[in-house]
Amino acid sequence: MITALPRLLQTEMRFYQEVAPAVPVPGPRVLAAEPLRPTAEPPYDPLLYQRVYTHVLRHRQTQVLAVDRQLPTATFSAYKYHMVQHAVLPTAEEVTQYIAAVERHYPDQQALQRDIAQWYRHP
Repeated sequence: MITALPRLLQTEMRFYQEVAPAVPVPGPRVLAAEPLRPTAEPPYDPLLYQRVYTHVLRHRQTQVLAVDRQLPTATFSAYKYHMVQHAVLPTAEEVTQYIAAVERHYPDQQALQRDIAQWYRHP
């Protein structure tokens, strides 16, 4: 069961369809073997999502978890888990170090912006 807002899911699936050719993973499956019309919203494809992130995270240990439970949404919300939250904030010294490292690596602001926009292409 998908609980994301439809427009969020559609935006995500469009992104994965655009990224898939750039990170060499097979493109999206098409539901009912019908070609996807250019104006149609892409169908939800969990395998495409998995393939893109498996490729992007290929240098890390990963484990794909199957979503195989449907929550009783009439009486329960996945957003109401009571979990201890901790802010993950760098120290002022770490911020200074990281900014300096980025500035050394990217003396050209346009190159930095290009790499940020294409984060999924990098090894």
